[in-house]
Amino acid sequence: MDHEGGGSVLPFVVLALALGAAIRHCLRKTRLPYTVALLLLGLLLGLLNRFHWLHENWPELGQSLQAASVIDPHLILFVFLPTLIFESAFSLDTHIFRRCLSQVFLLAVPGLLLSTVAVGWFAIYFFPWSWDWKTAIMFGAIISATDPVAVVAILRELGAGKQLATIIEGESLLNDGTAIVIFLVFFQAMASGQDIGSASNVMGEFARVSMLGPVVGGLIAVGTILWIRHVFNDALVEITVTIVAAYLTYFLAENVLHVSGVLAVVALGLAMSGYGRTSVSPEVEGFLHRFWEMMAYLLNTLIFIIVGLVVATNAPLRDPVFWLTLFGLYIGIHIVRALLVFIFYKPLKVLGYGMTWKEGLVIWWGGLRGAVGLSLALVVAGNSVIPEDIRGQILSLSAGIVVLTLVINGTTIRTLIHFLGMDVVLPARIHMLSSAARQVHADTEATLKLLKRDRFLCGADWEIVRTYLPDISLPMNPGQETCQIDLAAEARRRILEAEKKSYWRQYHEGLLGADTVRHLVESVDLALDKNASLDERSELQKLWEYSPFIKRLKTQPTFGRIFKYLFYHRLAFSYDVARGFVFAQDEIAGMVEGMIENEQLATLIKKESENNRLMALKALTNLRDTFPEVTVAIETKTAVRSVLNHERSALHKMQRDGILEEGETRRLVDEIETRMKQVVDEPPAIKLPEPNQLLKEITWLEKLDKPTFDRVLSATSDRLYTMGEYLIKENSPSDSLCVIARGTVRVYKSTKEGEQFLDLMGPGSVIGEMGVLTGSKRSASVKAESPVNALWIMAKDLHKIMKDSSELNHKLWQTAGARFAENFLIRKKPYNHWGQLRLRRWLLDGTLEEPEDGKLQKLKGHCVLLAGEAVNSENGVVIITPPAVLDPCTLTFRNNAKIFRCPPIDNSGPMD
Repeated sequence: MDHEGGGSVLPFVVLALALGAAIRHCLRKTRLPYTVALLLLGLLLGLLNRFHWLHENWPELGQSLQAASVIDPHLILFVFLPTLIFESAFSLDTHIFRRCLSQVFLLAVPGLLLSTVAVGWFAIYFFPWSWDWKTAIMFGAIISATDPVAVVAILRELGAGKQLATIIEGESLLNDGTAIVIFLVFFQAMASGQDIGSASNVMGEFARVSMLGPVVGGLIAVGTILWIRHVFNDALVEITVTIVAAYLTYFLAENVLHVSGVLAVVALGLAMSGYGRTSVSPEVEGFLHRFWEMMAYLLNTLIFIIVGLVVATNAPLRDPVFWLTLFGLYIGIHIVRALLVFIFYKPLKVLGYGMTWKEGLVIWWGGLRGAVGLSLALVVAGNSVIPEDIRGQILSLSAGIVVLTLVINGTTIRTLIHFLGMDVVLPARIHMLSSAARQVHADTEATLKLLKRDRFLCGADWEIVRTYLPDISLPMNPGQETCQIDLAAEARRRILEAEKKSYWRQYHEGLLGADTVRHLVESVDLALDKNASLDERSELQKLWEYSPFIKRLKTQPTFGRIFKYLFYHRLAFSYDVARGFVFAQDEIAGMVEGMIENEQLATLIKKESENNRLMALKALTNLRDTFPEVTVAIETKTAVRSVLNHERSALHKMQRDGILEEGETRRLVDEIETRMKQVVDEPPAIKLPEPNQLLKEITWLEKLDKPTFDRVLSATSDRLYTMGEYLIKENSPSDSLCVIARGTVRVYKSTKEGEQFLDLMGPGSVIGEMGVLTGSKRSASVKAESPVNALWIMAKDLHKIMKDSSELNHKLWQTAGARFAENFLIRKKPYNHWGQLRLRRWLLDGTLEEPEDGKLQKLKGHCVLLAGEAVNSENGVVIITPPAVLDPCTLTFRNNAKIFRCPPIDNSGPMD
């Protein structure tokens, strides 16, 4: 049989995975990190193979190990790296990562750049070899890439804080990408024999490669999410799509577009961890995470053993100069990292969640090196253009640093954390654990009484059975006032974590939609950040507050019907959030007694939780009373989904009981899930008015004279759109406007981070009138969220009608002026604190004006320039073009200017 090629590696893969499983099992009760043990195993196997012991005794295994030790570095970069990077980014808590992003960026970008230069300088002046600066900087990039897998695992095991683990892991993700970018710039110059070029060219290339990488990842993430959203509860398809996305992203970025593949995959993973998590079918989401964890475990097992093999195979064991240089470099990189942490300590201390000096020490000592640096060194070693002695030196030093940091730092990081007292369990947590143990003990005692009555167990030795009950001894008795404060904070934290789990459970059961669960989970994350009382949930309260103005509008004969349709999805979302919130409060209400033994504190926590529940119930009652049609539609949809969930669960139970066979169950479940998808795609809807009636209710067409209205109606065309189809694309010409007659559309604009959601718009919404009036390009994209019926009016037709109707012209500009004012002022003080509802209500009293050309006018309040020009001569001649906000000043207008004058701010009343 021919064993050449990939087949010769198979014995190594089988042996590595088997030994990895055995090591993981044996290490369960030890403190040796798993990755360190794998590295030591790889070193042992490599040494046995290097001295021909395996070749002589097990030639096939020796041949397989030899093939693994000379692995193609591109295999690691293109096969191993996408999975490892995606899994790390996908498993991050996106809320914590966003808060820590500024700290991560400091360490991963400017920190890595400084580290690269510093290590390069160290290599030039302290290494016994005559390296040039190109070689030294390239080597600095290789050595500066961190891989703290062992450190992150220990931090999570010890409960030393999610924030610190996120900073360390986030730094590793971003600085891997940064290091590869720098490495490639210098490596390609060395391989081609060309000069690097000016510093500006290098930095320009670095900026291009590193900035466009996340853009590629974000774009593919959008496509992936859209694809997965159209798949319903098919684990094989959804997981396959994520695999394709991860590898396609890396390949396109690196090989086709020549940008950072690592940063592209990081962006993809973060997008899938955040927005994409709710695009995956609820029943598949947990399986998807476990799949990627399994993939990362398998590849980490292989790669750390391969690292050991490479090191043992290539290390110059009998060269004292090399060993002195290696240990000097080990000390040098720690001096460099200490300086970096010191330099950035002040900003790290105030950004994100902040940082203590203890956490700074952990970040310093936790800068392990790993597979990425070794892969880059292997790339150098495999290039024949670079001198052989330099290739050997870079590979040997890189491999040696990987081993030293993993073996020394990886095994002592736990000791450092213990020495700093970061693994000490706070008295409040001890109290919570002891309370939980006592509750379990009491429940088990009750179970013992029942077991004693069992005729098949009544003869058991119950004294021996009792020795297996939970230990209820309390290690500490936190009775001081400071500990009571800690206990309250810890109790609130645990209640909030339980609340978050309740939301995800409701989502998985189909009781909450994707947007709803994201909003509720984010509200919990914000509450955890504040460390405040449970009932300080202002972000939810604002969602449920409706001003008396809205309620009055709803009762008006003219506006009431169109208002209900216009705000249907907004109200549906509010209702869904409130219902999910109440359900979670009901779930966690029973946890307080078992969690908190202090009666006074338990009463306080229960009161806060009950205040939450009453707040949401009040919002639900208000919605039911004010908008009964909306709540009926929502409750109908939820009830249908609940019935279908119950039907599916009943079928699975019948299969477990042996009543149904697997094939029969599958067919019946498929039919149920078809109906589930139908509920998602075509939810219960309210009957909407006819198109001509809908047009009559639009602000700028209301009470218009019949001949003019008939002209508008005759210029209107009717178009249908399927779910996911674009109505408008960003930056396209504004050649028409549309009115949504049926369905809902999503409005969003593109940013570097991906899609920025702006609004959900339903029947009666008018889109594009500002662009038609000003001639500007579309500022956002509009996509159908459901089957949509839209009424379109071409700009050229509307302008003809406006030319003949001064009333229509005035009304349309008035509407556009209020919309422009809202878009501009919502970002300015004090309006940015008002909220959208209050700002819109205030702008209803604004007026459209056409100032006389050339006449000096003094503006006392804010205005919006809609057409023409404004000239400010107070501080030199400044010409202002539309659209623009005009602050209070004296201006001259020209070219038939139109302005929207905001009402006096006193009329706005008290803040909502």
